[in-house]
Amino acid sequence: MMFEPEIVRSYVAELVPNSNILTNEDLVRGNYGMSNDERRVIISSLNELIFMPKRVRQLLYSENNREMVSGTKLDFEIRNFLRISSSLVAENIGGDGANEWQNQTYKKIRNVLAAEGPYGVLYGRNSVVELLQIDMKSQFEVKEKLLVPYGNDNLELGIRTLKYGQSCELDELWEVNSGFESLFESILNIQNQITKFSLSENFRTFHLYIWSDQPLVNFQPSLIKEAISECIISSPKSGIHLAKVLLFISTNRFSSNELKSFKEKEMLALKRALPGGRIFLSPGENEEIFLDPVKKLNRPNSVFESKYLTDAVERVNELGISEFRLLDASRAVIESTQDLVRASCFAIKSECWNGTWAKSLEVDGEQVII
Repeated sequence: MMFEPEIVRSYVAELVPNSNILTNEDLVRGNYGMSNDERRVIISSLNELIFMPKRVRQLLYSENNREMVSGTKLDFEIRNFLRISSSLVAENIGGDGANEWQNQTYKKIRNVLAAEGPYGVLYGRNSVVELLQIDMKSQFEVKEKLLVPYGNDNLELGIRTLKYGQSCELDELWEVNSGFESLFESILNIQNQITKFSLSENFRTFHLYIWSDQPLVNFQPSLIKEAISECIISSPKSGIHLAKVLLFISTNRFSSNELKSFKEKEMLALKRALPGGRIFLSPGENEEIFLDPVKKLNRPNSVFESKYLTDAVERVNELGISEFRLLDASRAVIESTQDLVRASCFAIKSECWNGTWAKSLEVDGEQVII
């Protein structure tokens, strides 16, 4: 296994300069390095993927991460929502019960923020509001109630009528019940702040687990840049902590170094990777697709019919990772020809389950899958 964190760090710093770049050694020392104005990128070796759920929970529930939203406008609006809700809840269950509900709900919101990000406060099964669909006995209209659950009861804020199949945002078309106007407005204010957070990448963490079978200096620079960029800049917009596996692999031909294979611990780590990832193809300058004028003109089609691709498949089988189904061949990317190198290589990028079970229930620190 080759792991060169400083080289990866230099690529990350070039691609996303306003980032807080950490290594696994920083995490072991308790340096989580989060601040409100910096994206966090963590670089680890592949074998550390075995311990990812533990590391993720340390990160998500560290004091640094918990304070990420504290003192922000979003936190102010959440507290305002809970204050108004609590006064309404107190009319039904008394002040002590309402205070207990308010404290427990705030703790729940902080956990949702840690595991799912701001979006989870109002959307998803762990949100603080609920949309209840009412049977209208009509094929043309649907009625919905907007609720804030507490205990075994709900605060009913309002009702709206939608045409069947009509798409509607959370804040649209409500007839707000008398006495609930302030509470409804507080939900709208939370939604506005969530939108602002969603437009920023700064509160997110990108954890890269890297492996290469020879020194990274032998790989095409644009290949490394493209793969890292896909992990960070082009990532899905949901989720506060994203984990990715990046494998840089060489074919046997044209490689002057002895190529590494996966160790037992690294093979175990790959079981945390999800199927259907992306492959980045980087044929070397000595491949026939560059030496044969006809095949050169016929790129990219000639790449998929070349000896290079056969060599890549053989290398995947040799490494014993074909069973993991890490990549979706239909999502292949062919690298630029501007910075060709001697070695023929490819990279595989795969998503990883991040260990948060965002759609489960949490009981006393353990996870119960529903």
